[in-house]
Amino acid sequence: MSFMPFPKLAFFRRFLFQKKLPVLLTILSIGVGVFSLVLVRYAGLLGSEAVRKEMEQVGVGSLTVSAQPLSGVPFGEEELELLSQLAPVDQAVPVSMTSGTIKAGGQGAGLSRSLECVIWGAGAGSNQIFSLTPISGRVLRQSDLTDRRRVCLVDRNTALLLYRREEILGKTLTISNREGSFQESFTVVGIVESGGSVVNSLVGELAPAFVYLPYTTLQELTGEVRFDRIALSVPEEEEIEPLMEAIPQLLSSRVSGDVTADGTAYSCENMAKQKKQLDRILQIFTSVLTCIGGISLVVAGIGVMTVMLITVRERTREIGMKKAIGAKQTDILWEFLLEAGAISGMGGCLGAGASLLVILLLPAVGIEAPALPAQFLWQPVLLSAALGVLFGGDPAAKASKLSPVEALSRD
Repeated sequence: MSFMPFPKLAFFRRFLFQKKLPVLLTILSIGVGVFSLVLVRYAGLLGSEAVRKEMEQVGVGSLTVSAQPLSGVPFGEEELELLSQLAPVDQAVPVSMTSGTIKAGGQGAGLSRSLECVIWGAGAGSNQIFSLTPISGRVLRQSDLTDRRRVCLVDRNTALLLYRREEILGKTLTISNREGSFQESFTVVGIVESGGSVVNSLVGELAPAFVYLPYTTLQELTGEVRFDRIALSVPEEEEIEPLMEAIPQLLSSRVSGDVTADGTAYSCENMAKQKKQLDRILQIFTSVLTCIGGISLVVAGIGVMTVMLITVRERTREIGMKKAIGAKQTDILWEFLLEAGAISGMGGCLGAGASLLVILLLPAVGIEAPALPAQFLWQPVLLSAALGVLFGGDPAAKASKLSPVEALSRD
C-alpha cells in the first residue's frame, strides 16, 4: 500500500481547523510583515516619483547660475540676455528673493492679520522654476514686467492664512520687506499651488507664506538690480557638463578686476545632479525600512516554526501509522514542508491583498499614486512562502526521522 506524498485539500482544511488560533495568529503575523514590506517599498517609489516630477518642473537637465555675493561682479539684465542666447539653453529665468511681511488689505486698512513671508521676484515663465500650478486667475505676464505693475501671486496656503478662504482674486495686500525700504499695496491676480516646490522647500520652514512679484517691480522697490540667480532650462542632458564649465568662463571674461581665470566669481549648479543625490538618499532610506520590514517576516517565520513543532509533537502517532502503512521519510518531510508553505503563502497573500487595497484607495484621499509594480506584490509573497518552508524545515525533518515504533509508543 503506497502513501500519497502530497496532502489533499481536505487534509489542509482539517489541519487548519484543528489549530485554528495558532495558525490564524501565524497567518496574521506573516500578513502584517508582507503588508508593511509592500507599503515601505511603495513609499520609496512615491518619494522618487515626487522628486522626478519636481525636477521636471525646472526642465530636463536644468542649471542655476549665481554670482558669488562678495565678488562685486555684475549679475543682471545683460547677463540674463547673454545666457538666454546660448544655443543649448531653452529658457533663462531670473530669480530674486527677499523676506518681509504680507498683510491683508491695502495701506491704512487697519487689518491686523499679517504673516512673515518670502518675497520672490519672478519673471514670465517662472512657474516652471517655482513649480507654480495656477488654481485660479493667471500667472505673471511680460507686460507686468515691462510696466513694473503692482500685482502679485500668492500660494493657496497664504490665501487661507490671511482670509480663511482660497478665492481672494482682486484683493489688495500690503507687502513690505524686512529692511523697511518699501511698503506697497499689490493686487492679487493669481492663486497658485506651490507646496511641493524644491525651491520653496529650502525656506518653507522659515516662513509660512510665499508671494510672487514681477522681478522688475521688486528691483524698483528695493533698488537692487542684481539677481540672486538665473535658472536655465537645458533640454539636452549631454549639454549640461560643457555648459557648467563654459558659463563661468564666459561671464568672467566680460568683467575686469580680480576675477580669477577659472571663473570662481560665478558658479553653476546642476539640478539634475541634485535629483540623483536625492534619489540615492531615498533608495538608502527605503532599503533600511525594507530591512526592518523583513525582520518582521523573520519573526513571523519563527512563529511558523513554533506551530509546526507543536504539530509534530501532537501528531507523532499519526506519523507512526503513516510510516507503518508504507509512507517514506521523504513523504512525511514533504507533507510538513507543504503545510508550512501553505500557512506562509496564505499570510503573504493576505498581506499583499491588504496593501494593494490601501494603495488603490490613495487617489480617493487626494494622493496621486503611480502604478504599483507587480514585483512589489509577488516578491514579498514568494519571500514569505520561502521563509515558511525554511523555518518549517527543522520540524519537518524531525517528523520524517521518527521511527514507526517510537511514534506509535508515544502518548
